[in-house]
Amino acid sequence: MKLYKNKILYFVFMTSFMLCQYDGFNYDFLKEKKEKVATKNNSKQKSKNSYQSLIKGYSNKEGLFDFYWNEDQSKCFIALNEKHLNKTFILNITRNTGDAYRYHGSAMLGEFPFSFRKVGKNIHMIAENIKFRADKDSAIFKAIKNNITESIFSTAKIQAISEIDSLILIDASELFIFDFPGISNRGKYIIDKKNSYFEKINSFEFNSELDMVFHYKGKKSDYVFTLPNSKSMLHRYHLSISELPNNNYKPRVLDDRVGHFDIVFQDYNEMLSKSPYKRYITRWNLEKKNPRAKLSKPKEPIVFWIENTVPHKFRKAFRDGVLAWNSSFEKIGFKDAIVVKQMPDDANWDPADVRYNTIRWMIQPGSGIAVGPSRANPITGEIYDADVRVSSDWIRHYYNEYTSQVNPLLNPNINPEIDSLHSHQCSYSNEKQNQMSFLWNYMVANELIEGNDEELDQFVYEGIVDLILHEVGHTLGLRHNFKASSMLSSEQLADSKTVSKYNITASVMDYTPANIFDKGNHYFLTEPGPYDDWAIEYAYSTCDNYKSEEECLNDIISKSINNPFLAYGTDEDADECDPLISRYDMSSDPIEYYDIYLDMINDYWKIILDDSMIDGKSFNIVKNKFQQGLYEYFRASRHIYKFVGGVYFSRHHIGDSDKDPFIVVDAEDQRRAIDLLDKYIFSSDFFDFPPELLNKLAPTRLDDLEGTLWYMEQLDYPIHKMVKNLQTRTLNNLYSLDVVSRVHDNELRFNNAQEVFTLFEMFDSLNNIIWIEIYNRNSINSFRRELQSHHISLMINIFKDKKYPVDAQNLALESIQSIYKKINEQDLKNIYDNYSKLHLLNMKSKIEMALDD
Repeated sequence: MKLYKNKILYFVFMTSFMLCQYDGFNYDFLKEKKEKVATKNNSKQKSKNSYQSLIKGYSNKEGLFDFYWNEDQSKCFIALNEKHLNKTFILNITRNTGDAYRYHGSAMLGEFPFSFRKVGKNIHMIAENIKFRADKDSAIFKAIKNNITESIFSTAKIQAISEIDSLILIDASELFIFDFPGISNRGKYIIDKKNSYFEKINSFEFNSELDMVFHYKGKKSDYVFTLPNSKSMLHRYHLSISELPNNNYKPRVLDDRVGHFDIVFQDYNEMLSKSPYKRYITRWNLEKKNPRAKLSKPKEPIVFWIENTVPHKFRKAFRDGVLAWNSSFEKIGFKDAIVVKQMPDDANWDPADVRYNTIRWMIQPGSGIAVGPSRANPITGEIYDADVRVSSDWIRHYYNEYTSQVNPLLNPNINPEIDSLHSHQCSYSNEKQNQMSFLWNYMVANELIEGNDEELDQFVYEGIVDLILHEVGHTLGLRHNFKASSMLSSEQLADSKTVSKYNITASVMDYTPANIFDKGNHYFLTEPGPYDDWAIEYAYSTCDNYKSEEECLNDIISKSINNPFLAYGTDEDADECDPLISRYDMSSDPIEYYDIYLDMINDYWKIILDDSMIDGKSFNIVKNKFQQGLYEYFRASRHIYKFVGGVYFSRHHIGDSDKDPFIVVDAEDQRRAIDLLDKYIFSSDFFDFPPELLNKLAPTRLDDLEGTLWYMEQLDYPIHKMVKNLQTRTLNNLYSLDVVSRVHDNELRFNNAQEVFTLFEMFDSLNNIIWIEIYNRNSINSFRRELQSHHISLMINIFKDKKYPVDAQNLALESIQSIYKKINEQDLKNIYDNYSKLHLLNMKSKIEMALDD
């Protein structure tokens, strides 16, 4: 009720602060009309005057397309000639400005091929269907055209046709000013076309650039703290229209053993092939200036511009992160393949212009994001544009002691990020931000470093280089490799010489935590790893010394056979069965890594007060540091459970190796994972925080733009809710249908030499861990009572859910029956405290009701 009242008061406060025409049916077509006959000369004169009169007083922007723009009237015409019709172009869409809340600025929103077609008195902008292809002179090409449809992006009425040169004049606003970003589909806003307009227009020989302002209005829109008025927001969109690249670029086929973004289509030229699909990787068109030289500069290097909005303090880190990739290209004969330039403060070009690759600075309050998308020719896969963008708050986080930490345990919908293959989404920066912040505070608290400004600047510098390396890797065509962190053992990671030689992980394309093993010598990745060199070699090698490109690529791929440094697993694998393909794990033994890391967190919690109790400082610092540790706990729990029922997966092909693509995780490692969860998450006394700490977890009472004071769920720290969410989610993962079914299937997959981990053992082990008090006849603390209650609910659900294997249903039934029997054997009056006694009686009733149902 208190929270509800606070929300009402906040709504009243904020709202006090912010303060089709119907046309009757046309019956003219029923009337008999007399045909009007005009002389040829009169018709020409009228058409000519109509065309010229429409563009009179308009400025002419000549280029790939000619635009006539009247800025005062917010009107724009586009002139099409015969060569423009039925020719394929590419439309590239960028959102330069959003609301800085739901909709990011500087965001690439995609690209697609299109053509203009004249249909009666209209021009249709057709999104071409390139998913199904055949040679245009083949018979089957006609069948594709007859059976596969295209889509209309927009239409515009022909305003006039010039009799002098047959130019077709159309209103550009009809083509482009509508809600193509789909904002109205995802929220409570609609586009206000009347107050939407073209802001800037430029046209060049090979591309045309349009800047537009879209006004969105909403009557029932939610409060958005980044807007002065939540019922109105202005988005700025940049459109680049360009011709398809016309060069000697040769597509390169995709191989699923190495990770590249790709374009995919069905090829109907080869009807008898094993697969209807063809896949080309996306890559830049790099050619040597001197093909005979062992090391040569490229004819056209990949040029990145650091946007003039990037603060001077961080430009060196941005530059170094980009240029670090040159070492990978040098290994295949390219010198200075990548060049970095600084965008001048007085530059007259737009960073969204398709001709410029940029590293952009983005304002997204409260969101520490960074992404590295690129644009590729959808026909061939040739990359022609890329823009990395980094949120200011990702870096500001480290310099602001009052920054509120992400609290995943109060968000019931939180899930590991599932990256979109085609939009190239990336969440590396989000979790890296918290992990870096925790590590910094841990080192300062344990006096491993002094924690002065100079050390902080260096720490942030290396973290930025690591981040930029990752995002630029995406722009070069590389996908995530979440198996790269399994390259070295913990002993090797602790050896500074080994790390200097091989790197922390095999790839910067992993989501890599800081290296906690080598005492601070190598926390972050500052250069590409061996897998990155190999992936670049596959994509960009010139293959000059081979008879065929196929032979060359097969030779490159063969390097990965039985080579742990070149192991690969990506986004679609990360939430599957292989525990080594995970985000933010470390070493060839992640169980050992998490044991060490979670122990660090607990040591950190013990000294938080010693480190944070500084006169005049806010207690919010204590709370934030505590939550940093809890966040890392949550992240670890999402990965440890994957060893239970785990299956290692390799992408190698037949003949590459004698090993099978699937190998079940050893029974002993599955037991180690369960023991680790027991030790750090299910343990009966692990979250026994002292009152001296709990009573100091106070939030700030300073107001902010987001209304945190009014929407805070409760003022005091909800320790039971936090621990309950952590424990129950971990238990949910262990007893999920996927894990239970896989443990069941794995009993058939263990070979004769392996010890079998059974479903029976899993259920029995977890029963003993969760209900140990009734075997030892000890009182049950409040955290464990919540855990046990949830466990009974899960067993009842599994017992009744027919989607689970019958063996699992039987084991669930046996679990609740044995627990029920054990409760009945207890002397509740003389052994247990009142809470424990009531809890066990409730569990007994809960089981009885379930069995009677």
